[in-house]
Amino acid sequence: MACSCDRRRQTQDTPKLRLAPPESIGVAAPPDAGVVEWRQFQAHRFDCPVHHTRLREGVVPIRYGKGEEDEAIQDERDGTPYAMTYVAGGCGMDKGDPQWARVFFCERCRADKARRAAQLRVAADGATPRR
Repeated sequence: MACSCDRRRQTQDTPKLRLAPPESIGVAAPPDAGVVEWRQFQAHRFDCPVHHTRLREGVVPIRYGKGEEDEAIQDERDGTPYAMTYVAGGCGMDKGDPQWARVFFCERCRADKARRAAQLRVAADGATPRR
């Protein structure tokens, strides 16, 4: 397992990752000062282990409340471990807690997750999906 020093050295030799705007997941852009660095907690990878594509860098909301981590567990079970549409922030939120996190994510994991969510909505509505 590589330490953060190795990762820093490795990132100097690799091209910069593109930053995805928060609007791409349907949230407003945060002020730069309120963004927590979350990438350090993400398995030190540059490629998605499922889709073998380069991970992108993006900003996502932090959700607080009991059970928020369940969606990430489900993403992993469904084969979209790097969808990273939000970060679970814990059971409670105090005034001044961060609202945004900078993460690595896979575009194909996000697309698969969105497709799965649309299929579940259609199944719940009993309607046929549009093509």
